[in-house]
Formats: sequence, C-alpha cells, structure tokens
Amino acid sequence: MTVFRCVRCNQPLTAPLHRLETFPNRPEPVDREIAPPTVPRGFYAIDPEPFGAPFVPNDDPQEPVAAMAGMTVHRDGAVLKSAGPKDTVVLHLDDAIGLHHHTERQQWIGCCGPNGMHGPNQVCACGNPVGTLVADCLMQNELHLDPRRVWAEHDRPPY
Repeated sequence: MTVFRCVRCNQPLTAPLHRLETFPNRPEPVDREIAPPTVPRGFYAIDPEPFGAPFVPNDDPQEPVAAMAGMTVHRDGAVLKSAGPKDTVVLHLDDAIGLHHHTERQQWIGCCGPNGMHGPNQVCACGNPVGTLVADCLMQNELHLDPRRVWAEHDRPPY
C-alpha cells in the first residue's frame, strides 16, 4: 500500500492505495457526459507520457500526439504536445484527501468540469500546487499528482 504525501509539508494527500502494474485504457466520454474514472477506487497508476501544461508545438504534425489524458490539443491552428511532467500519479478523485481547489478561476475552465489545460488546480493545505484534476465532459476523468511535488510512502514490511 502507498500513501502519497506533499513534499513541502508532508501532509498525506491520498488514502492508502494499491498500484496498478499497467496503465488502464481510458474510457471515452460519451454525449457530453463526464467519462467514468480511468483508475478505480483504491488504486493508482503511473502515466508514463508527459502530462498537461505547458504545451509546445508538435515536432511531427503528421503523428497525432496526446497532450493531456489521451486528448489532442489545437491552438491557433497548431497541434500541440505536452511538455509537462512524465510519470504523473493517476488516481480516482475520491481517493484524494487534504486537497483543495486552486483559488484562481483560470484553473477551473471547462464546460462541465475542470479541463486542466491551465496547469495544476489541486493544492495541498500548505498551498503547494500538487495535482491536476481533469473531469470535463470532453476529456477523461483523472486526478494527476505531479511527481515533483509529492512523494510515495510505502508500507514497510514487519520486522
């Protein structure tokens, strides 16, 4: 079991979780409804792909690139790719504890929920921006913790 904690204040940010060995298939949103969560309750997975902001031009516009949670991003006629962190910790929102919504309105842009396109929108009680919730009707339903802002506390075997 693993609990993720804030690197700044050591506050626990998740309930104890089991790791999924492979990243699950992302459910597709249907008819402007928020997709089912990518990761089931009680588990986490590591997303090996870069995730989220900032976005940079795609080097090869012929190859589709998922910039965020399996979605492509187009801006000013250009296809963009993520230059965000790799190996984000993806979990079910209901497994998060001690997180608060970012106070800046821009972080919450989305149709039916936050799209996460403007960077972290989940902060620890100490103010450290630790994660990005993606839960809009056009996207996936995932909470990504930034591996640079959290650390993993694993169960220690008994002596």
